[in-house]
Amino acid sequence: MKSTIFKAIIGMVYALALVSAATTFVSCDNGTDPGGWEDDPGVSGWEYEEELVRSATPTATITTVAKTSLTHAYVDFTLTNETEITGTWEVYTHVWYNTLASDVTAAITTWPTLRLTHTSDIPAGYYYVSVTEDGKYESERLALFVSVQAETVTGVTAANITEKLAALGANDAAHPHTLTLDSGTVITNSSTWGTINTAVHNAQRYVVLDLIACTAANNTISGTFAPFSPASGYAMNTIITNYVTGITLPSTLTSIGDNAFYFCDGLTSVTIGDSVTSIGKYAFSCTSLTSITIPASVTSIGGSAFYYCDGLTSVTIGGSVTSIGDYAFQYCTSLTSVTIPASVTRIGDYAFQYCTSLTSITVDTGNANYASVDGVLFNNAKTELIQYPASKTGTAYTIPSTVTSIGQSVFNGCASLTSVTIPASVTSIGYSAFQYCTSLTSVTFDAGSISSTNFANNAFGSSSGYSGNYIGDLRMKYLASGGGAGTYTRESGGTTWTKQE
Repeated sequence: MKSTIFKAIIGMVYALALVSAATTFVSCDNGTDPGGWEDDPGVSGWEYEEELVRSATPTATITTVAKTSLTHAYVDFTLTNETEITGTWEVYTHVWYNTLASDVTAAITTWPTLRLTHTSDIPAGYYYVSVTEDGKYESERLALFVSVQAETVTGVTAANITEKLAALGANDAAHPHTLTLDSGTVITNSSTWGTINTAVHNAQRYVVLDLIACTAANNTISGTFAPFSPASGYAMNTIITNYVTGITLPSTLTSIGDNAFYFCDGLTSVTIGDSVTSIGKYAFSCTSLTSITIPASVTSIGGSAFYYCDGLTSVTIGGSVTSIGDYAFQYCTSLTSVTIPASVTRIGDYAFQYCTSLTSITVDTGNANYASVDGVLFNNAKTELIQYPASKTGTAYTIPSTVTSIGQSVFNGCASLTSVTIPASVTSIGYSAFQYCTSLTSVTFDAGSISSTNFANNAFGSSSGYSGNYIGDLRMKYLASGGGAGTYTRESGGTTWTKQE
């Protein structure tokens, strides 16, 4: 009896588990010990109905549509399913919760057009649409966004910005509203910026801030745009800047200060006026910034000015820039090429480090301090190798015989490089020169000598550093008895180098 009860309990638990997988069961046909399931050989007593099928999930490539006006009662989306879907459509306010959108319905007009309709004016925002086909259960939900056409609002001040934003419909980053700040707005005042940024964040509206009119004396016509000092914060707080997609600076501004746009991750564009002469340290660290034009008026680019702008694909450096600071473009991982104008007299350490998509660096032939050969950066005399682009075409490289010094981090991150030939003229190799060269398996030193003093300890990475940075003991093998000139190889992924006889 106990055994029968136990088996019955186990059977019911199993049945409940299968029910959760959308299978419907009927009771045991003889009301006795189930013993097993009908599909299982040797099993008797229980049988189940066919498993239910989920309705086809609606799909769309373009999931954001802007209303043509604020009184538009419907919007149309184009579905991309290969087979026409028929059934009952539902519109929810959340991807999971079962709260239906108020007064909004969905229906196919003519396949594949799906129309969201409101009784009067469809509110902007997210809608989650599902369909239930005959004989099936509800599909997964497709997220759709109704945006409004971008509007331009003038006369914006810190005092009225909340009211101005309240009159604007919800939008997305592709349809930002433009807020033109009034000429009396003090853009260099941190309190003013705090008010403006908080209002934008609370309204959750994507905006471009047009500051062209802010040219009054109290806006520092010859001053620096740095609303917050490094000690007290940054110009745009990282919580809210996803809503600020663009900024147009006044043409009278002469300087962009340190940290001015640090971690403004929503910023996709910045227009710099042609009176700006300097860009401060960490001025931009904007992951969504895709391109930047540095006007001819600018003479200096500060250290780490574009640090971690990993969406930056192109940069135009004006013809008056004389100094590019240390780490200026570090971690600009989408940057593919850069041109150094004739005016540049200094390129700081690690200026293009970890630019993993960089294929070439071109130097204007009129530059008296720097030169480029086949996309590789040198000093003008070509005695110092400064930067080898991380994604340069080709897997082997022979360093020119004019080179005496391989600078710091020159080949750092060149993951495709498999072999390097170092000429006899080279007398020094800098710090982390070959770090993260994960595919490098062959290095040839021509006749010559590099002393331990001039051969940086971390030239080939550090065994105690981050994973992948260390590519082996080549420095030690080269400096040991029996080392020196010759070809050294290692197994792929290995850390032990062997001198070939």
